[in-house]
Formats: sequence, structure tokens, C-alpha cells
Amino acid sequence: MRVDVFLSAILSIGINICFAQSNIDSISRKRADMVLHNFDTLPTSKVLYSILNTFYYVVYPVERGYRELFVKIDSLGMISKTEVVRTAPLQHEVLSKAFNIDNYDQEYITSMPGASEVSGNISYFVLKDVNGKRYGEYCLSALTSPVPINRELYKYLFVELANCIGH
Repeated sequence: MRVDVFLSAILSIGINICFAQSNIDSISRKRADMVLHNFDTLPTSKVLYSILNTFYYVVYPVERGYRELFVKIDSLGMISKTEVVRTAPLQHEVLSKAFNIDNYDQEYITSMPGASEVSGNISYFVLKDVNGKRYGEYCLSALTSPVPINRELYKYLFVELANCIGH
């Protein structure tokens, strides 16, 4: 009897954890899509990185480089702030590689069983091409090592977004 109760409790906890992670993944994707929807008139690929499903860093190619934006949304998912951070040159060391779809997995990554570090708030990343196909998509703790995308791109997006949040 005790074993049955113990196993039921463990299974229940595991199911709740899986449901909670699944729910966060779904929310992260939906909120990111709401942000990207505001840029649908731009017929180009877009990179999006977010923390807490509230703060977003969006990058997309423009004629002479890469436009970088900071976007903040409120609890209802409405954009409360959009700010152009900069237009980086086409030769930008990190961003020039960010839009190469061959650099990304096509799976939606929501866990890293072999990670050596997992901490921090929830983060979300995706490269969406002009047709809406997703590449490199993940929803993980912001400080996950190793990261499932190029390490230099991750560091760049993380630092730039943190700088925007801090201002």
C-alpha cells in the first residue's frame, strides 16, 4: 500500500512538472509569435531572443545590415515598448552567421539532459524564416550550458537584451 502511494506521488509530481514545462513552452512560443506578428510586413527572416516572456530582442536583415530592436510586452501580451537599438553592419561578426539555417536544429528544444548548468529565468529563442518555418527554437533557463545555438550568438543576444532591460 505504501509503495503504491509513494509511486502515485512520484508520478503525479512528474506529470505536474512535465505539464508546467509544456505550458511554459507553449506560452513562450505564443508570446514570441505575437511579437513577431508585428513585423510580418517585413518579408525577411527574423531572430528573436526573450527572457521571462516579457523582454524581447529582435534582429532582422535590412539593406545595409541588421536592424536590432528591443521589445517589451505587458501581461496581456500587448507591446508596451519598441526601441531600435542599432543597425549593425552586414559584416557583423556574429549576426552575419545568425541567419544561416544550416547552423540550427529543426527540433523544438525544451530540455538539455546533459547540461552542466541550468539556472535563471526562462528564455526563448527562434529564427523564423520568411515562410514562418522555425529553426534553432528552444525554451530553456537563460543560463543553460551548453546552449543549443552558437555560443557567440547566445552571448551577444543575452548581453544586448540585458543591457536594454537595464536601461
